[in-house]
Amino acid sequence: IEERDAEATLALDAMSRTIDALRRLGKRVIVVAPPPSSGADIGRCLERSALGKLVLGAQRECRLSADDYRRHQGPVLHFLEALRRRTGVEVIDPASHLCSDGSCATRVDGVFVYRDAGHLSYDGSRLLARRMNWAHLMGLDQP
Repeated sequence: IEERDAEATLALDAMSRTIDALRRLGKRVIVVAPPPSSGADIGRCLERSALGKLVLGAQRECRLSADDYRRHQGPVLHFLEALRRRTGVEVIDPASHLCSDGSCATRVDGVFVYRDAGHLSYDGSRLLARRMNWAHLMGLDQP
């Protein structure tokens, strides 16, 4: 655990220096958190389910528990929060839109959000970008 803590501290220091350097160049820095994940291949589950194929085990309904997500992504979430506190950097977090009431959506309005165990599908990315107004959050809608 001490080695992991030391590595996280080194990463936090390095990322903080990078953010500071970018800001000195006049850049606005935004960090995008990874989508909620438990390590299970949600994309494959959604595909099998849509094709009417058998889906067994805990992923039978292609659900993603918020607790499983927090447990699986805990170190990353802790790192991003520490980075936000240290640098004031804005963190765009897909979980803020996908997770509520103990679970994280894997399908929204018929759109498969995930491509695999940790990546958004193209359609899922577009859906979240629109719903969370990423263009505005990133300052891309400015002339």
